[in-house]
Amino acid sequence: MKAPKISLPRKSVVKFVILALAVASTSSACLTTRSQLKKTGIDGDDPVGATQPAEVSDVEPKGNYALDEIKGEITRLNGRIEDLERARGTEADQALSEKKKQEVFDQMERRITELETAQVELIEQLKAVQGAAQSRTAANSASQVDEARTKISQGDRESAITLLDQYLSTPKASRSEEATFLRGEAHYDLKQYRKAIADYGQFTEKFTKSKLMPKVLYKLGLSFRAINSKEDATVFLQELVDKHPSSAEAKKARALLGRQR
Repeated sequence: MKAPKISLPRKSVVKFVILALAVASTSSACLTTRSQLKKTGIDGDDPVGATQPAEVSDVEPKGNYALDEIKGEITRLNGRIEDLERARGTEADQALSEKKKQEVFDQMERRITELETAQVELIEQLKAVQGAAQSRTAANSASQVDEARTKISQGDRESAITLLDQYLSTPKASRSEEATFLRGEAHYDLKQYRKAIADYGQFTEKFTKSKLMPKVLYKLGLSFRAINSKEDATVFLQELVDKHPSSAEAKKARALLGRQR
């Protein structure tokens, strides 16, 4: 039957080894060998000369060097163990730190997602508000065209031009064709022929398929005639005759072209 093994804790074993080695070294340091006594003439059995002083020299224990080595190794091992324990603690701290970082990162991502969603909703709300505001502005602006027409019929063409300027400066003016024509007419009636030419010329570029084109071309010819630019007048009057031959304005244009010949 095998004797049971007795295991001691690591620290207890270390203390036991250190204590045993210390006791051994202390005992050996205080011993005087028998051969040393014979060299001094002292015999342990003979009392003669027992009182004579003897030169006793300490024997250098060979175990001191080994003990120092063991102590040093134990110190190194303890230091290594502490380093490992600290390293394990550091790794645990790092793992905890990484976990906290990940938690913070996840929170930030969730917050960013919430902000992005809120931003999209806010943009949609702003678009809706702006759309409603633009609709109201467009409706209010459209009434300016009617008001300008009324002003023209009342002979107040300056006020009509002011209203039409305001309306045509708004984005996406739905009645810009009508407003441009009315402004040209107002300038023409005020004998502001160059401004009328500018409005009529813009009209021919933007509204090429407009039903008002015969009137615009005719007024362009008359405006150029008014500033003594007969060649330009002839160009537009001829275009009127060629492109809109059956219109009432084309009949008038033919008459003017015949006189010029």
